[in-house]
Amino acid sequence: MFLIPGFLISFVTFPGVMMHELGHQLACWLSKVCVFRVQYFKFDAKVAGFVEHERTDNPWKSLLITYGPFIFNTILGTILVLPLSLMWAANANRVILPIWVRPVCYIIAYFGVSCLANAFPSWKDAQNLFESVVKNKALPLLPRILVAPFVIIIGLCSAAKFFWFDFIFAFGVPELIYAIITHNPPHFWTMW
Repeated sequence: MFLIPGFLISFVTFPGVMMHELGHQLACWLSKVCVFRVQYFKFDAKVAGFVEHERTDNPWKSLLITYGPFIFNTILGTILVLPLSLMWAANANRVILPIWVRPVCYIIAYFGVSCLANAFPSWKDAQNLFESVVKNKALPLLPRILVAPFVIIIGLCSAAKFFWFDFIFAFGVPELIYAIITHNPPHFWTMW
């Protein structure tokens, strides 16, 4: 397995890191949770960015704040990689495109892939959700049980990042869009 330090990946995909933190912040605003401080990006080996907000005992607000980046980054990233998928579909159908289209599509796709690669909540997000909901004895048992699988999903996705799961997702989305548009196998498979 090829290992690259996380802070280098964060540096290369900094637009996605920034959108990840914006996703947390937007979820706080939607759930009317006060945000104290936001650091959209910093070049640090431990923390690439963060959102400090007030504590909430509402399990659904905590869940929304934790999964906000996944929702926001996935939607934004999908929109941004759409031109690349459309370009691939045009190429597959032998459509001749202007020379400027290819570089523009790849530049826009960089931002989309950055967003998609940083869509998954972090291990710290899972810990925060676990502490604020699952371990919170003041909450009824039912919400704690319902939120627990979401914590497990984040944990599994965080562990899968070792196997580049986040980038498989990031590059898989445009491939899936291409496959849906053209009714062909994903573009990546036809390159070999």
